[in-house]
Amino acid sequence: MKLEFVALPNNVGSEIRGLDPREIRGMEEVALREAFLHNSVLLLRDAQLTPDSHLALTRILGDPEIHPMAKARPGQHPEIIEPSYPAEDSEDPDAIVGHIPWHADQTYTQRPPRGALLRAIEIPPEGGQTGFIDTAAVHEALPASMKVEIEGLELVHRLARAHRLLGLHHDDENARELADRFPDIAHPLVRVDPTSGIRSLDISPMFADAVVGWPTDRSDALLEDLRALSTQNRFVYWHDWKAGDLVIWNNYRTLHSAAGHKRRYVRTMNRTTIEGEVNGRRAA
Repeated sequence: MKLEFVALPNNVGSEIRGLDPREIRGMEEVALREAFLHNSVLLLRDAQLTPDSHLALTRILGDPEIHPMAKARPGQHPEIIEPSYPAEDSEDPDAIVGHIPWHADQTYTQRPPRGALLRAIEIPPEGGQTGFIDTAAVHEALPASMKVEIEGLELVHRLARAHRLLGLHHDDENARELADRFPDIAHPLVRVDPTSGIRSLDISPMFADAVVGWPTDRSDALLEDLRALSTQNRFVYWHDWKAGDLVIWNNYRTLHSAAGHKRRYVRTMNRTTIEGEVNGRRAA
């Protein structure tokens, strides 16, 4: 069956039809790699993957890596993490859990991942969507004058910024340990994909904290403008999950966000991460 690529809303990527992700060979592998390079997001419905076939599919696109925040699960593939939430009894079962602000993955490291594959195992009957933004489309939409202004700039990315936004508090010892493990990293604001040459904004709102060498007020103003522009509705696709869905995103040109869901519901996902290239340097 010939592969069919159907545009997702706001042209954030494509749904692939006619591909069995458990049996990809020859020209299908070539087509999948090419689609991965030239889309922010790829969607496969009812993928019917096992952990083994999920990992095998990841290897077609690159080398799987173990997420730096992964917790060991004895007897399980260490490359597969389970960003999941059990149903909880509480005084407020309708409280929202699992919300994560807009970000690109691990931009607080020197080597942010190339991409990720997220598979839905069990989903809540309401809520739990994941939002996606193509930051190559955002860069393309910038006024010419702004493209000139930001070319060559670097942003400092900090894990501590994400923890502040999420309301996480650490004692002094834990804070020092995290700072030593993940020191401030500077990345180019305009990222050029080393394979495709596509330009995108490395704006990762949850981690990007300052423009290198700029005064605070000027830096804050630019970043606020870029965050507001990047997250406009015209760029956003919210994916309503069905069990078996597989979403693949190109982390070099994608922001994503978890909407969260009610505490009363179970949400179980499996995820693999594709190793990237060194892109950052320790900030001064």
